[in-house]
Amino acid sequence: MADDFGDYSGEKLFDWILRMGQDAGGSAAMAAADRLKAALDNARKGAGAQGRDAAGMEAGGREAEGSARWAKLDMHEFASIEDWPTLQDIIDGKLDDCGIAHDWHKEAQGKTYLLFRAEDAPSLVRAFDEMSRAVDAAKEKASAELAAEFARARERARDLGKDRTHGDHARTGANERLADKAEMAKAAAEELRKNAHEVPDRERAFNRERAQGR
Repeated sequence: MADDFGDYSGEKLFDWILRMGQDAGGSAAMAAADRLKAALDNARKGAGAQGRDAAGMEAGGREAEGSARWAKLDMHEFASIEDWPTLQDIIDGKLDDCGIAHDWHKEAQGKTYLLFRAEDAPSLVRAFDEMSRAVDAAKEKASAELAAEFARARERARDLGKDRTHGDHARTGANERLADKAEMAKAAAEELRKNAHEVPDRERAFNRERAQGR
């Protein structure tokens, strides 16, 4: 599936959106994806500005010869998005794949920063741009898959309702109808939980392929 998004970080973004949709609902997943895209776009602008500042310092002769200037980005926008640890791992993997030296720094106040070499700012801008476009592709694909999963869950719940309506034990009282609805909802939730197991399977396959250097 990596070919669908350009690289494996795109596939991981798809898994992140899909899992969130299965856990919290499709609208919550799409909202989180939009927040991630906005954070990536702002980080891209911030990295570009830091790169220009570093270039200006070098042109003015203010950079010590042979030293590497490190820059940092405030990652508060990213850290406020649901399941930030997973997103941090995805960003780590993307920057590693791009050969961008980086590290993370968390201050006592709780703020998290991405540290990178100022000279790598153009590469970081490209990496964030690629991730932003991957979010668009992952969001579109996850939205379609979530819609299909919910459709299957509704169909299963509808079938359960038909079986109860036409079965030998059809119930007509208000309490019985409420009980039937509860069982239908439970069946729909079970269908979604069953489909959710596919995401960890993809993650394990992804990790195996990365470990093998694919």
